[in-house]
Amino acid sequence: MLFVILGTQDKPFTRLIQCVDALKQQGVIRDEVIVQSGTTRYDSEVLRIIPFMDMQQFNDTINVADYVIAHGGVGTIMTCLNHHKKVIALPRLGQYGEHENDHQCQIVESFASSGYLLQCHDEVSMKQCIETIDSFKPKQWVSNKQALIDDIIKELQL
Repeated sequence: MLFVILGTQDKPFTRLIQCVDALKQQGVIRDEVIVQSGTTRYDSEVLRIIPFMDMQQFNDTINVADYVIAHGGVGTIMTCLNHHKKVIALPRLGQYGEHENDHQCQIVESFASSGYLLQCHDEVSMKQCIETIDSFKPKQWVSNKQALIDDIIKELQL
């Protein structure tokens, strides 16, 4: 099963869901597709679209997914990496009204260049990512949270 996460941003992300829909209809994606669409309104004959999920349903869906296609939000990416999932990320862009600016490009580029996920920009590159996802070996995410907490505690004790 493929889980597609558009996020809960107040702006639609039709570009991502259209790419997935087209690739599913072309047979590039053969798995069942569940989409968490947020505020993006979209009708499809081949995708199961759920606007919003509670955290339990969201995490359960990530857990059973073979891989995830997601927007470039840090929270979504980190959640997927913490669940040890392979991720293909397509950043939201300001020029299409998908976000206020293009900060997700930098986020996705940083994670991709470090080997944590595959980055795509359009339907063509998404197809290439899907065709190589099985052989992709993402770098294992190791949280640095405890070191940060320790540093904060150390500073507060001064």
